[in-house]
Amino acid sequence: IEQINPKNNTIKFYNFDTPECARKLTNCLLYSDENSSKEHITLKKDEWFWFDIIGCDIVDDGEVLGKVVDIQRMLDIDYLQIKTDSKLVKENMPKEFLLPYIPRYIDLCDIDAKVIYTKDTKDILEAS
Repeated sequence: IEQINPKNNTIKFYNFDTPECARKLTNCLLYSDENSSKEHITLKKDEWFWFDIIGCDIVDDGEVLGKVVDIQRMLDIDYLQIKTDSKLVKENMPKEFLLPYIPRYIDLCDIDAKVIYTKDTKDILEAS
């Protein structure tokens, strides 16, 4: 990858310098494994790979609300798709909910411990 434009959701690959050349990649499966991604991509502070975020527990005020099962991008905001903890589902909470990945709700990501500490997230769960 030579350049990423998140506003337009486009990527420019090295040696694909014209639109005609880039069309050769249409409908092709492009991928990288986790190890290669971590080796070749340098993330900024407080940036994480999606595969590191998926599987993290969501903890709000000491309570486990659920686990990240997917990430959805809508416009320019990533939303964590959370599978609600079974204890809360038994209390008639929704089985899943979406949490915007923005500083308003995210306090700390501890990727090594697979925990994302949040604030005011239970309000979102209850309103879902």
